[in-house]
Formats: sequence, structure tokens, C-alpha cells
Amino acid sequence: MKELRRLALRIKRKPTDKLTWAPPCVDSFGVDKLFLDRDNRKAMGIPEKVIDYSMCNADDDFGYERSTTGSYWVYQKLIPLNKYKIVIYSGDADPAVPYAGTIAWINKIRKELQLPTEEYWRAWYTTTTNGRQNSGKVWTLANNFKLVTFKGVGHMAPQFNYEGGYKMINNLLHGD
Repeated sequence: MKELRRLALRIKRKPTDKLTWAPPCVDSFGVDKLFLDRDNRKAMGIPEKVIDYSMCNADDDFGYERSTTGSYWVYQKLIPLNKYKIVIYSGDADPAVPYAGTIAWINKIRKELQLPTEEYWRAWYTTTTNGRQNSGKVWTLANNFKLVTFKGVGHMAPQFNYEGGYKMINNLLHGD
């Protein structure tokens, strides 16, 4: 019943209707399951008082503005501290958000901060009902900074490769 309610909430009846769960074109089941699970939230250090994750924001005051620098400045400040594990992920099959752009900005920040490569393009794997599968590549730089690519999916990689998304986040929280 809960799944039917979730699916029903995603359908816009009129063009003026607000989205109340996830866009009709997005299957957010895996992401919802991951970020709404109380044990996962606790493992990620999300305080109980923080509102539940939602794929969409129905707030009329929410505004989105494009930026030429995006979130680059955040990484410029956090990476040199070497206090945080930072994982950037990208699907390797996405014409809308190609991972070549992600690699370009990682190379830019790598040169700017003089970050040496610790491990270059190691394959990572998941185990599915079909056996062990190559799920992508990992590029590890100094200061706990990694790029993880997901094989065969786009920029919403954990949504379409749930096992891989779970493994990536689990490894971020618990090691590797």
C-alpha cells in the first residue's frame, strides 16, 4: 500500500499541481530507501531533527540559479583540510552530464591543490544475482578525495545501480 501511495503522489494531475514526492519521470525508490532508512541516517550522522530526504522540493520559495563555478569553491576549502572523506561520483553513460566534465574539474583542483594520485582507475565490483559485475572505476587522490564512476548509468547513478550506490556509500562511511 505504501508503494502505491508513493507512486500516486508522483503523478501530476494538472500542469499547475506541485510535485509532492518525486518527478513523474524519476524512479526514486532506491534513493528514497537509502536516505529515508533510520539506520542509514544515523550512520551518516544526520541528526533526528533534520527533516526527511525528499527527491523534490515543493517549496514555492525554492530558487535555482546557474553558476559558472558551481560548488567548486566548497572543495577548494574542504580538500586541503584533509579532515573529510570526499567522494565525487559520476555515471559513465550520460549525455546530459558527461563525466568528462567531472574529470576536467577534478584535474583542475588536483593541479591547483597539488594533489598526487594514490590509485589510478581501479575497477570496483558488486555482486548481483548474475555474479560479480564490474561496476565502474575509482580514482583516488591524496587527502581522502575520490572519483567513483558507475558503469553504464547516468548522473543519477545510485538510483539506477542500487547495489553499487549502496556499496559506494557504505564504503564511504565504513572504510575502503
